[in-house]
Amino acid sequence: MKVIYSNCLGSFAVEKEIVDSILFDSKNAVEKCIQLENGQIIEEEKKLLKKFPDALFLNNKKEKVRQLEDISKIQQIISLFSSKSKEFFETELRVAKRKIRESVNFDNLIINASDSLDELNRCINMLSRRLREWFGLHCPEISRKISDNIFFAEEITKKTKKDFLKELKISEDDSMGANLGEYDVLQIRDLAEQIVNLSRLKERQEDYINELMKKNCPNLREVAGPTMGAKLIALAGSFERLAALPASTVQILGAEKALFRHIKTGAKSPKHGIILNHPLIMFSSAKGKASRLLADKISIAAKIDFFKGKFIGDELMIELQKKLGVKNGSKSLS
Repeated sequence: MKVIYSNCLGSFAVEKEIVDSILFDSKNAVEKCIQLENGQIIEEEKKLLKKFPDALFLNNKKEKVRQLEDISKIQQIISLFSSKSKEFFETELRVAKRKIRESVNFDNLIINASDSLDELNRCINMLSRRLREWFGLHCPEISRKISDNIFFAEEITKKTKKDFLKELKISEDDSMGANLGEYDVLQIRDLAEQIVNLSRLKERQEDYINELMKKNCPNLREVAGPTMGAKLIALAGSFERLAALPASTVQILGAEKALFRHIKTGAKSPKHGIILNHPLIMFSSAKGKASRLLADKISIAAKIDFFKGKFIGDELMIELQKKLGVKNGSKSLS
């Protein structure tokens, strides 16, 4: 009995040997393979079925059009193409490359941008600590006067030790800092310039995340804020998974260590994860209640965005602010 069978080379009518075939053109072979994997009946198969109407049809669907009675026939069919192993490999490799190429989506972009932002924050904080300690050898007085790390770095790139001491009304003799050479000070300034550059890169990354969130998930952006919304997607693993998570899980995303400690040792269970940094939670006296309400709205917003619903982020925020007793518009996130 003849069998209609397709693979990455083409469609074949087989009965102990290949009795007829329609080979794919190299230009559309990948597209045909994708169609076969999706369970579609391609034109080549239709032509062979028309030519051999009594043949058994075997395709990639889980529900076979007809079931082969003898599984050994499948092995016989596969063995007929053993001489074409090189063509098999090359075509399947092209199919795999296309799948990888097409798998890149919004989730990958937002997760990498969010992780990049976290790493930039860590780098800036680490280098700022080093800058304060290093410049403190030269002029320790100014470090105590400027708390903002970026402003501190910017000031170092613009001013000398004399300028700082003049502003502080301290004479050079009264300063505890060493009089470093010009080359030594230049190295410190180079580090300060890099910190300033990293801070500008961080701002550009934040703008990029904001645009991504505004385009792809405006409701989540409105409720959680662009940076926190992106971080929630990263912690969930994908936007689809975040949309599928219940509000109770969204509430503790980012508190996995505390949750595992609670499970293992019986310690107090976490009431909130990164949503603790949300303005409505930070300024709330009842953080537990506020985090539950916020997680609920975030969960709703994510589901609406994932299923391409209309924008109701502003309405969700108004409802949330009313429940928390916050004046509308007092905690703008975007």
